[in-house]
Amino acid sequence: MTTHVGHYVTLVEAKGGLWIRATDRTLFAEIVEMRNEKSEVDTLRAMTFDQIERGWECGDLDDLGALSNAPYLARSVERDDRGEIVNVEGLYYFERYAVEDPIATIAKNGQVWWPAAPAEKANA
Repeated sequence: MTTHVGHYVTLVEAKGGLWIRATDRTLFAEIVEMRNEKSEVDTLRAMTFDQIERGWECGDLDDLGALSNAPYLARSVERDDRGEIVNVEGLYYFERYAVEDPIATIAKNGQVWWPAAPAEKANA
């Protein structure tokens, strides 16, 4: 397991997926408030700002060319000079996005599980 500690959340890469855990529930209340004002992806970016500064990427899977609006976190997204994706490593997504808010789940349970994308599962 690889752990990436941040201000609001800690990302724990485990076999088959990623645990996103609240670093401190009192701090995480700021994220819950933010979610009431911003989109899910904007809130996820704010929640993982320090991991993003260290090379992680956050967005909707359709940004990567997938036929889904599920939010994703990726440890590394390599792009060419035109911005086209060349390689993605450590790609995780929230498959329950249509019926569950990952931020509400973290607020309630302290953590949420995001599975690895199918190509990543083969490499796990």
